[in-house]
Amino acid sequence: MTYSKKMQLIFGAFVIWAYGMDCTYAAIKPARSPLSFDLTTRKKTKIIINNYMSFSGNVSASYLSEINLKLDDQKNDYSNQYKTILEVVGRARVSENFTAFAHLEFSFKGKETHIKMYDMISDVRIKEAFVAYKLTNDATVSLGHLRLSDKNKWVADKAVDGIHFSRRFQNSGFEIAIVNDDDHNDGTYALAHYTHFQKKHTIGVYAIAERSKSASLGHLVGYINNQKNARFTYTANVGGILGNAIVGKQNGFGFDFRATQKITQHALNPQITFGFAMGSIGFRQTGLQSNKTNDGGQTLCNRYGFVYQPDLTNLAVASAGLALRPNRKFSVDLNTYLYVQVSKQATTPSARLSGSTTGNSSYLGAEVSLIGAWRPTKKMKVEFGAGVFQAGSAYQNKNSTKRFYIRATRYF
Repeated sequence: MTYSKKMQLIFGAFVIWAYGMDCTYAAIKPARSPLSFDLTTRKKTKIIINNYMSFSGNVSASYLSEINLKLDDQKNDYSNQYKTILEVVGRARVSENFTAFAHLEFSFKGKETHIKMYDMISDVRIKEAFVAYKLTNDATVSLGHLRLSDKNKWVADKAVDGIHFSRRFQNSGFEIAIVNDDDHNDGTYALAHYTHFQKKHTIGVYAIAERSKSASLGHLVGYINNQKNARFTYTANVGGILGNAIVGKQNGFGFDFRATQKITQHALNPQITFGFAMGSIGFRQTGLQSNKTNDGGQTLCNRYGFVYQPDLTNLAVASAGLALRPNRKFSVDLNTYLYVQVSKQATTPSARLSGSTTGNSSYLGAEVSLIGAWRPTKKMKVEFGAGVFQAGSAYQNKNSTKRFYIRATRYF
């Protein structure tokens, strides 16, 4: 019996047991439960066709420019990308308990580099396509191409193929899933998640078994999200990994801590965000995560940098940022990052840019970035970002890398 079939049998047995659990709680508010996948919190569909079908969408145009992504090529390389994207989200309520959901992306892309100009290409991408069946008011089974996305995006923020079961209670919830990720070495994941939440406090734990061509790994991740008062909030993620890889035993430990402090009551609503994260040599995140975060602004940012965006393996990263939130239409964040290897290695770090390290220094470099968004109406949004990463003494080539991004979106 294959690993995938074994996981499916275990999944079925668990669903039968969970479905039979007694639940005497009052009616649940679905959006409150911070599960990594929940039908009620998927993208909203605002245009009503009839009592059973609805849809929404958006069209966007974006430009991305990156300079000197390859530190070792001895060239001032650059890459410019242009995109026009149409996204359509549809929802069909087939019956009282049965729902179908789809999220499609139609794109038209162009690219030029210091080497050549590429032809414009078009592409159709299925971002999500699944069916969901409500077993009870608080228990749902979903099957298809699902997007798992935990609240902190430190465990998962990616579309995968598989089956998912969730059950929500008044102040808690749990979910299990068996999924395949074709982008990550054809990995198969068995995921279990329990969460307990109150109005301003959430705590939970993930247990994940991963099987791929190169490794059999177990991930255990715990998290806390807490709003201490109106001015101070923090999140903490702690993870461990244990298993076998092609190169031998793999185990390690990592954590991520972020806190936001609003300074004073001011017209610009300034706030300071600071964070520290570390992963040991043997540590690796699940491979499903995006590490994106929202600090109360109109757009997401990567918690480990706009330009560098490294994996949290043999890495310590400290960050600090100043943000302005003058109103609900505009936000801007000025962020700084400092990167250090936990143990000096000549192995090239896994990051957005590439470059060889000497093994004689642990200092990888620093970054400064500015990101923001302006939303003049509910149907219009402009997002932007600009940043510079300066390579440190750990790299053989100590040049800088620059990145600029802008996107305009019209929602319907």
